Amino acid sequence: MTRPIMSGKGLRTFDAGIPFRYAEMQLRVFYAAQVIAAQGSCGPLPVDKIASVARWMSGQGKPSLLLYGSYGLGKTTMLNTVRYVMRLYSHTFVSRVYEAKYLCDAGTEDYKQVFGLLLVDELGRESDERKEFGNVSEPLTDLIYYRDRIGAPTLIATNCTLDELRVKYGNFIHDRLISGYNKIYYEGESFRK
Repeated sequence: MTRPIMSGKGLRTFDAGIPFRYAEMQLRVFYAAQVIAAQGSCGPLPVDKIASVARWMSGQGKPSLLLYGSYGLGKTTMLNTVRYVMRLYSHTFVSRVYEAKYLCDAGTEDYKQVFGLLLVDELGRESDERKEFGNVSEPLTDLIYYRDRIGAPTLIATNCTLDELRVKYGNFIHDRLISGYNKIYYEGESFRK
């Protein structure tokens, strides 16, 4: 069950009600299982990143989380791991990971109403605009703004740097990503070889 902490301005932190040690243990198990399934073996786990995500899941920090950095370093694996742990802990809380391109193509109105955790992968790879019946919209910009404004928890993974996100989405959204999201930076060489 989700237990968002409320203040006069709405949600201020994300708290899935999962104790830190339980979240950390489950994240390690599911992360390793995904890597083994994909690659046949598992090297050292990113324990610092797993601990950061576990703290976020247990209510320590901001309502949303941004995983960003180079490709092939485990950001999508971490998104799926969070989804598995959340589904294990609360069967109706998280159903899937949405690719940003899909959200942009489909429009985001339905996803604005997802009050629980929304998982978005590949932010920055979608089209800037969506045209429908002559109207132009920026669905991901609208979605990030809306969810930040109501304090709805969002977990985003992107291969973009913070500067690239500023260029793509502008200062307005960049400021929200900086102020309303815990951030975990991924760097190094791709594990896909």
